[in-house]
Amino acid sequence: MPVIDRLHLLGQMNALPTPRHTYRERVQFEEHMDAQRHGLDAAQSTLLNQAVQTIQSLTGVSSPSSALGEVSARFESGKSGAAAIGYDPVGGTSYGAYQIASRPGTMDRFLQYLDQVEPSWAARLRAAGPANTGSTSGGMPAEWKAIAAEAPQRFFQVQRQFIEQTHFEPARKAILERTGIDVAKGPQAVAEALWSTAVQHGPAGATRIFFTALDAMNAAGKPQALRHPEFAQRLLQKVYALRGSDFGSSPAAVQSAVQSRLQQEGQWVLAMLQGAPTT
Repeated sequence: MPVIDRLHLLGQMNALPTPRHTYRERVQFEEHMDAQRHGLDAAQSTLLNQAVQTIQSLTGVSSPSSALGEVSARFESGKSGAAAIGYDPVGGTSYGAYQIASRPGTMDRFLQYLDQVEPSWAARLRAAGPANTGSTSGGMPAEWKAIAAEAPQRFFQVQRQFIEQTHFEPARKAILERTGIDVAKGPQAVAEALWSTAVQHGPAGATRIFFTALDAMNAAGKPQALRHPEFAQRLLQKVYALRGSDFGSSPAAVQSAVQSRLQQEGQWVLAMLQGAPTT
């Protein structure tokens, strides 16, 4: 389909984003396009996905490689990305870019989300067997990898949107309500840190960690504080220190691995804050 026709298609849906856009506008664009997918057959859905990708490339609207959540995905799943499968006794078999865990029930919630946005994938995964296989192999892990191979961009996108809706946004809103500070309106490095914290510690844990850090800085009621680089840097340092102290009851090997990951990730987001290149 010619580019101009894809532009016309999205224009007819009133979905064309502006070249200059905020994080919230990117989110609204993604949510709008998800709503348009309902009732489409496979060919129409493919056409719409191609149109969205064209708009993203022309306007700079978030793509799977540049959307908020990139830092968390890098440290949760590495190069395997949307196809990643992990396992540990606490979380059970875990899936995808953000390692959606099976034992706590997060995978069940993800399947319910898929029922709304990609029902055929939800059906395939349920038919493949239990989510927690006790390892990184089994029916559902194999089916997960198959879907990731068939539609890597779209599969990453739905994983990212699920985490945004169930982890990042609840934490962001709770922090805003308690402190008056909207992390999404600050530096991207701070938003990335909140996303990562919500993935690893859950939205309630992320809210607690950020509130503790902000409270120690007497930041409540100061919504403009994140505009100051020195404040953002101190906040990130406090957040990563608090995250590291959250695993005191874990085995020594787990504590060591977590500390190593948090040290590297903390350096990464600080470099992002300061505008240094991150690779």
